[in-house]
Amino acid sequence: MATMEVIQNTSGSGSSYTFSSIPATYKNLYLVGTVRSTHSTSAGTQVKMQMKVNSATSGYVWRYLYNTTTVPTGGANWGAAIVDLDFRIPHAGWNTLQYNQFEMWIPDYSVSTKYKNIIYRSGNLGNSGNSNEFSLMLNAVLWENTTAISNLYFAPDNGNFDTYSNMTLYGLNEYS
Repeated sequence: MATMEVIQNTSGSGSSYTFSSIPATYKNLYLVGTVRSTHSTSAGTQVKMQMKVNSATSGYVWRYLYNTTTVPTGGANWGAAIVDLDFRIPHAGWNTLQYNQFEMWIPDYSVSTKYKNIIYRSGNLGNSGNSNEFSLMLNAVLWENTTAISNLYFAPDNGNFDTYSNMTLYGLNEYS
């Protein structure tokens, strides 16, 4: 049976969240969060989450599928300097009670014989006044590096995380 232990929790306002000194003692990493940006902009405008692994500025490949209307959309990026998780983070132009919830699974994060895969999903529902204020997102990220993951960085591409944003990183000893 899989066991899960909290490695680190971070919360509150700030320009970014960083999980550092991640021990290589687990089989997998699991991250959950609730986020909102302080960016002041109009409703329907995207604020996106960005991510870096071990402060690396190259080697990221990702594909995504999202739905913010009635038609699903997808895309990809190769060789980017930062991962744009391409999901909408609610901000000051949206309903003040609205946050994005997400989860991320990173299997075999410390194995040195293969590239790192990151599987991610997120979602939020908007208010009844604006049908553009919702999103469902699936992401698959490949970090083309065999180095163990010891650092994860997250930031909104505009504004800061608000007071009630939070993320918790867990270590899993087996697959669950």
